[in-house]
Amino acid sequence: MLAISLQSVLALIAAATLASASPRLDQRSQDASAKSGPLGLNNVKCSDVTLRTSVTTQNFDFVNVIDNYDSSDYVTSTFLAFTGRKEQWVAEHFPGTRSPVSSTFTLRGSYCEPIRGAKKGSSLLLATHGIGFNRSYWRFPYKGPEYSFVNHAASYGYSSFIYDRIGTGKSDIPATGGFSRMQSPTEVGVLTNILEQARNSSVIGGKKHARIVGIGHSYGSGQTLAVTSARPELLDGVALTGLTPATEYVPDTIYSGAYTPMREIAGIENRNRPSIWIATGSRTSLVQNYIDPDNADAEAVNIARRGEEGVTLGIYTTLGNIASPAPAFNKPVLVLNGNHDLPFCGSNCERTVPPLPEGLRAIYPAASNFTSVIIPNTGHGIALHRSGPDSHEILLDWVISNGL
Repeated sequence: MLAISLQSVLALIAAATLASASPRLDQRSQDASAKSGPLGLNNVKCSDVTLRTSVTTQNFDFVNVIDNYDSSDYVTSTFLAFTGRKEQWVAEHFPGTRSPVSSTFTLRGSYCEPIRGAKKGSSLLLATHGIGFNRSYWRFPYKGPEYSFVNHAASYGYSSFIYDRIGTGKSDIPATGGFSRMQSPTEVGVLTNILEQARNSSVIGGKKHARIVGIGHSYGSGQTLAVTSARPELLDGVALTGLTPATEYVPDTIYSGAYTPMREIAGIENRNRPSIWIATGSRTSLVQNYIDPDNADAEAVNIARRGEEGVTLGIYTTLGNIASPAPAFNKPVLVLNGNHDLPFCGSNCERTVPPLPEGLRAIYPAASNFTSVIIPNTGHGIALHRSGPDSHEILLDWVISNGL
């Protein structure tokens, strides 16, 4: 098992090399950007992909809730009870039973491949974004291609598939079922179906993909982890970013987020969403939850705020119920976090020994390689920070070093 130290990460940020821990980084072309592979950051072409997914999932039953809520007061009262009086709230609304729910969705995504120098036999990098974002998290539109993960991937010859999760971007935006349908098991089922289609059909990139690395951010990492537990054969490696096993900071995140129906929020582009979709109540709330403001440019934050996406009460109240140990997953695992992550570390990922992200090691006892990286001076929304480009490089070095 490989552990990349904080000192090594600092060295990468300072000098753009990490040769001692990752021997492939020193092979970058001297003519390319210090923060890219030898093919450069403009070596990518992306095409639109439309996927139809039909899933039947075992969803959690809720009782005595308003499934199609349309009141900010209801959202606030639910969150206050869920965080401050959780045992009572669970007893009143969450019996622990499950029922089958069948859903069909249309998803929109992007297949991004190298213009030249495609790496023969390489894995498809399939990335799932977290709450508050859409697929643009992986193609973040700030400083040209520098902050874009898919551009960094193509600079090493790798292809990526990124997509808008249900309720975000150009994918379907359900108007009903804020508890019953739009909850975490539904989204895990959708991701599972996407992976099946990527392996067994040519809908993504015009070919079947024999090898796939699952990459997630935050809630997207939680979904990816759930797949490795239930269907480990679908993935050949996983990179989980913005995720630790800690749950005690969820109340802090909810309080600081001041979640509000999107239709009531000024200054965001997606405020026409149905009433079940909620988002952080202000730019300040977004910063508190996602950003270390000392290491992020104001315009990067503004871009994230303008394009902020929503979540439902059903998703938020079930996201802690989808992760379980993955004893059969015997492939490489990377866990990468910003050390000032609020939702999963309480703004200090190094407060424990070993650091909090290391706790995920126990979930993967059979992993062929377990790597944990903590990025200095970085909040939960890793890609939005000045350290975002280096974080992309660390992730891709892990992919290359593990022969994926």
